[in-house]
Amino acid sequence: MARSMLVINSSSSSIKYALYHLGRVASCIFQGSVEGIGTSKSSISHKSISTTQDLKIMGKCIGDHEAGLKKVMDLLQQPQNVCTVGHQVVHGNEQFSKPTHITQEAKKAIERAIPLAPLHNPANLEGIQIAEELFHCPHIAVFDTAFHSTIPQLSYMYRIP
Repeated sequence: MARSMLVINSSSSSIKYALYHLGRVASCIFQGSVEGIGTSKSSISHKSISTTQDLKIMGKCIGDHEAGLKKVMDLLQQPQNVCTVGHQVVHGNEQFSKPTHITQEAKKAIERAIPLAPLHNPANLEGIQIAEELFHCPHIAVFDTAFHSTIPQLSYMYRIP
């Protein structure tokens, strides 16, 4: 059975996703987005990389992130093969400087960082919680702030070349 990894970026009104086949080399097989969550102008764009088929579903109200992720599951072929789910999280505070297994403590830390990214972290956390219910496998968080943690102190303290 082919194994795959789902990558999710859950934001306040959208979900962007990609499904990677994990062979000798990881290759993207599906990608897409659910836009306008909670509005009457919701839409889903889904692309099969191998067949170059594009699917666009417009005008169907997707009320919340749970409904959006369930629609994504319907579009993915064999979602039961997902062995890992990766989540983009905007702010990990100073606690996270590398990808992290999502545990209860990690979710609490993401919640504590909400004041630092009030438009992003709540939706990131909601996406994590819903995906954990739908996909029973390890979940990994990758933090935008981890990228910035590798910049030398002089570079981030002083905005000059």
